[in-house]
Amino acid sequence: MVENADLICNLVYDYYETRILLGACRYGENLPAIPRIGGNFQMAPRTVRAALSRLEKNGYIEISPRKTAKVIYQASADQIKENAVLYFVPRCSGIIDFCQAGKLLIEPVWEYAQKSYDKETWDRLKENMAKLKNVDLSISTRLHIQVFSDLGNKLILNFYWELLRYIRFPYLSNHRMHEERDRELLADGKEKELEFMNAAFEGDFAACISQLLAFCAEMDGEYGRKEKVPFYWNIYWQRPQLCYTMVSRIITEIITGTYPVGGNLPSMPVMSKQLNVSYRTLRRTLSILDSLSIIRLHQGKVSEVCEDIEQIDFQRLEVKEGFRLYRESLRL
Repeated sequence: MVENADLICNLVYDYYETRILLGACRYGENLPAIPRIGGNFQMAPRTVRAALSRLEKNGYIEISPRKTAKVIYQASADQIKENAVLYFVPRCSGIIDFCQAGKLLIEPVWEYAQKSYDKETWDRLKENMAKLKNVDLSISTRLHIQVFSDLGNKLILNFYWELLRYIRFPYLSNHRMHEERDRELLADGKEKELEFMNAAFEGDFAACISQLLAFCAEMDGEYGRKEKVPFYWNIYWQRPQLCYTMVSRIITEIITGTYPVGGNLPSMPVMSKQLNVSYRTLRRTLSILDSLSIIRLHQGKVSEVCEDIEQIDFQRLEVKEGFRLYRESLRL
């Protein structure tokens, strides 16, 4: 579903960390075997091992040779409650914001995907859903993952995954409570299938939101006031986001004449101070601009702003990634 191994590893780590800290996975219980986790989350065994290694390093599980990982984190009911308060209360306003913003950011994509499904696509969706039947994610979450994956737009899927990592409460779902309803609603027929999607979202997600907001309202102020934690979407996995921001800023400065075409950029010390970034960040930024033929780097000299765009190396990673993000953002 997601190609970046680090991102997938984070998702699996978050999933089990949340379930352990909030009591869905208890002390002494065994996690599924690595092949089962890999199959459920559609990822390579080595990625699963990386996530489990992080969980072990942080004291949540114990890994033994030829055995499934065992939960070793012990927490009383009061500790589990405190864990929930410390995570969700600072993010409560962000979750409320998402409930409103989701009408603009998620629902239109969701509706577009539904309308584009034909009989063959529905059958494949059901097959993929069946593969995830042992993952304790709400049915609405599992549906969104599958439907957004089908769009072939990594930016949309990345946004949804990052959002899921922020709200986290879908990780606590007990999907087995609704298995009979799900089987009935997944019967053949487009009308039933649309009913299934709507029931999944309204029944699972909306109910969870209501319970969570009620919990946060009751617990606000418990264990001291905590600084709010807003949702932050970082879409740049290959390079630091600041470099791309600086690239955009320098291009704007060139367009407006601050750095005239045909002239030279200021020296590294001067630009670093002007942009308030480190030498390392500035060097990486200038390298991106050079690969786009917007500037020409000279060893040991100041950089020159190109009068004419020369041949761009479209095979450069940052160039290909920039075009991909641009195309996918237009579609979003």
